[in-house]
Formats: sequence, C-alpha cells, structure tokens
Amino acid sequence: MEKTRSIIAQHRKRYPEFDDHEFLIKKAIANFQEFPDISVECCKSLIEGVCKDIIKHVDPSLEHAVIENFKLKRASTKALDRLFEYGCDVEGDFVEKLVSTIETIGRIRNTRGDVSHGHIRPKLEASTSHFAQTVMDFTDTLTSYLLEIFYSIELEKDPAYEDNSDFNSFLDELNPMEDKLSFSLALYHQYKEDYMIQLEEYLYDNKEETE
Repeated sequence: MEKTRSIIAQHRKRYPEFDDHEFLIKKAIANFQEFPDISVECCKSLIEGVCKDIIKHVDPSLEHAVIENFKLKRASTKALDRLFEYGCDVEGDFVEKLVSTIETIGRIRNTRGDVSHGHIRPKLEASTSHFAQTVMDFTDTLTSYLLEIFYSIELEKDPAYEDNSDFNSFLDELNPMEDKLSFSLALYHQYKEDYMIQLEEYLYDNKEETE
C-alpha cells in the first residue's frame, strides 16, 4: 500500500484527516497471510472511506450523515462523478471497469468477511493469501489514482492554525490571557469567521507595508 501512503504523506499538511486511513492499511498488511479475508475487508473499507472523503471535500452541499450512509458502489460512483464535474482528467472507460471490480470486492467481503459478518464455521468460501495480496495491490493502485486526481483540484480551504504563526503571535500580544491560554487559538476554534476576517486584514496591511 506504499503508493497510497506516499501520496497521503505528500499532502498531509493540507489534508491531515486522510492520515486516519493508515489504520486500515496497517491492518490489511498485518493480516493478509494468516487472515486474508480480514485484509479484503480492510481494502473494501479503505476504498469506501477514501471515496467518502473525496465526496465530503468536493460536494459540501451533502451532509456528513448522508455521505456516511453511502454503500461502496454509491460512494465510488459519486466520488468519480464529482471528479468528472470538476473537469479532472479521469479515464472514463477505465474507471467504469474499476467500479465493477470494486463491486466484486464488496460482494466477496459480504460472503467471506470475518469481522463485519458472522458466518457458520467452517466458512464455505475463504480467500487465499495470494488473492488478498492481489486485492491489496489493486486497492493501492485505485486509491492512489483517485487521491492523485483529488489532490490536483484547487479547493477553497481554510488555512490551518499552524500556517499563520506570525499572525497568531500578533493576536496573542494584543490580547494577553492568563494561565498560558492563547487568544488566537481560542478565536480560531470558537469564532473561525472572525479569525479569518482579521487574518485577511493582517495580511493585507502587511502587504501594503511591504510594497
């Protein structure tokens, strides 16, 4: 899963929440030999999770609860549709075939999964470690491909608090607080709109002074 790990790491500063997928990657790798069906489950969940994260960022009109309820096929199809709408360079025919493969992984997970679905023992069907490795390789290729496309989009996104250390120090000097509390940090988390307005004014004033 190194391609997916690598691209997430490259964009960690702007999208730190994607780091949460590391849990599924580690679990897939740790189980593919002894418990291959757990690895397949993790791959299914990783694809689904990445697609839902993409939808969350490119379609802010959808509420979190709505996106969370999307099943695998719905999540992957909608994510791809939204990327198309952004004019991204997505290979349509290739992606349609990918969705079919994604559906197959979902069905395999439903019939063989060891965690999300209870089964009579011994199971009638079980995956081999070789098959699990193949699914992991496919998943790595797919998720890194989708993330590469997603990261190429310029989305409007509020800057992280840590990105504006000079401004934060400026605010804290103007508004000292007791017990080592930070005015700028409190403003950022509790009144984000006010923080952004003052940041914009600060940057504008500094730009004028520089010029």
